[in-house]
Amino acid sequence: MRDLRLCLRLCLRLRLYLLGAIVSLLMFLCACGGGSSSPKPSAGTTADFSLAVSNSPRTVVAGNSTTYSVTITPSNGFAATVTLAASGLPSGASSSFSAMVSGTSTLTVTTTTATPAATSSITVTGTSGTLIHTGTGSLVVTPAPDFSIAVTSSSSVVAGGTGTYTVTVGALNGFTGTVNLSGTSLPTGVNGWFLPASVTGAGTAIMNLVTPSTLAASNYSFNVSGISNGVTHSAASSLAVTAPTGAFTLSLSPIEQTVTVGGATAFQITVTPNSGFTQNVALSLSGLPNAATATFTPSTITGGSGTSMLVVSTTTSTVHCCYRMTVTGTAGTQTSALTLPLAVIAPGRAITNVFVIAMQSQDWSSITGSANAPYINSVLLPMGSHAADYYNPPGLHPDLPNYLWLEAGTNFGVTDNNTPAVNSQNTTSHLVTLLTAAGKTWKSYNEGIDGSTCPLTSVAQYSVYTNPFVYFDDVSNNQSPSSPTCLANVRPFSELFTDLLNNTLANYTFITPNSCDSMGTCSVATGDAWLALNVPIILNSPAYQAGGLLMITWDQAVTGDGPIGMIVISPNGKGGGYQNSLHYTHGSTLRTVEEILAVTPMLGDAANEADLSDLFVSFP
Repeated sequence: MRDLRLCLRLCLRLRLYLLGAIVSLLMFLCACGGGSSSPKPSAGTTADFSLAVSNSPRTVVAGNSTTYSVTITPSNGFAATVTLAASGLPSGASSSFSAMVSGTSTLTVTTTTATPAATSSITVTGTSGTLIHTGTGSLVVTPAPDFSIAVTSSSSVVAGGTGTYTVTVGALNGFTGTVNLSGTSLPTGVNGWFLPASVTGAGTAIMNLVTPSTLAASNYSFNVSGISNGVTHSAASSLAVTAPTGAFTLSLSPIEQTVTVGGATAFQITVTPNSGFTQNVALSLSGLPNAATATFTPSTITGGSGTSMLVVSTTTSTVHCCYRMTVTGTAGTQTSALTLPLAVIAPGRAITNVFVIAMQSQDWSSITGSANAPYINSVLLPMGSHAADYYNPPGLHPDLPNYLWLEAGTNFGVTDNNTPAVNSQNTTSHLVTLLTAAGKTWKSYNEGIDGSTCPLTSVAQYSVYTNPFVYFDDVSNNQSPSSPTCLANVRPFSELFTDLLNNTLANYTFITPNSCDSMGTCSVATGDAWLALNVPIILNSPAYQAGGLLMITWDQAVTGDGPIGMIVISPNGKGGGYQNSLHYTHGSTLRTVEEILAVTPMLGDAANEADLSDLFVSFP
């Protein structure tokens, strides 16, 4: 019993001790602020969000964009706004986020062609007040398709000769685009061209620099540029020019030619003497394409000065390729040589650029064989094809009715040369409107206008009746001097050369010399000299070489209805002086243009006349 009482007393003391310890602990907690009457919620009940980045990793070619999905998942009633930001982007790249929809935003990462090829870890940070969460995505940037350009370092040439270079285009990272080639910073008076004018993917082209005989002896630097889809690369080279030491030099026009297999083409070779040279110069040719023939007319230049026409005729067996022929002139121990580039192409290449030069008021008998037309007879006719029986439409005079016929296949009853104020036509049934509707382009280049207004009246040597387009209300906006359509398409003749240089030609180009240069009010010799000055520029242009057609005709005959001239020059033409005696009129020209540029319906008399296809080896 005594032991029991002792045990009870010990238990009571222990309970009192524990109670005191608990009271002391509570007092301590209260002193430390732990006695708040509003208990804090546990961490598991705090409003929050999580962030996740999906669609990772992403691979993108430099210069392109890719996207990720960024998802915000709320918890514990979170409903605040989350601001997103991206970091860790590679050099040159940028980012943007779309508006949040159902908790998801699209992250767009845009690279540039300068963005390096590498793998980057992109961090997406979401911020809402003091809450911050992140997610990561992987970005793999691969190199953009690109190209390289290289050119042989230098060439040496005697002034008046031709320097030749090899331009190499390399394809990088799967590049398959087309690289357009051009020469920049060329010496004054030097003409440069490429054969071919562009390279697709990887390949080579021959660049020829034709120097004038007056070019000063020196070392000249220039660049060769390649442009593809807005990207430009250049390579530097040089040209060493020495003064002529021989007795004579050779030059050519045009500086290159293109011909369809089975057709013929021609070069004009000019011999220029130095220091009183007067010996005869014999001409010879090497490097002729297989199964082709060539003739010089004449083969010997007497007295050391003059021109010869070289006609190269291919056959259906000639291999289509790029050739570099060489003409050599020999006079005793003196020689001079010249490179002639010739591209022989397979049949079927489309004509994409049509040039029409409209001369005025001459019978063909006044031109063919005339000493007053040496360029037409000695160069254009041997080079091209021509029709010997081409007429203006029966009884159609004076000029304007014939120009309207070339545009619409009818004269609309017009029988005079009055202005559009009298003879305007409210119809869309004419060629250039058909071209526009078909997505094709056109321009009229006119000597004597300044391009500031639509030229609705004659001024000085500009005769409005030689410009058929301004007679149509849909072009002139009902004879408005400020017509946008007219101002965009009816331009000064001087702009033709800029467009040729920049290769920005329309599909259909109508060229009108002024009333003197067209042979209208001045002599045949004047018009022939104008053609000699301007036609080579067209034939040397990339637009012509890549698929061009030049047609030269006259609006009307002086005696009756003709014959008048029609000369066709094209890589697709028979060329080599070919002529026929088939009956043609201006309706034939209109039909030919419509067929080549694939527009319908046939306008007016074009539906009734034969086309000019017999003058071509490949048509249309």
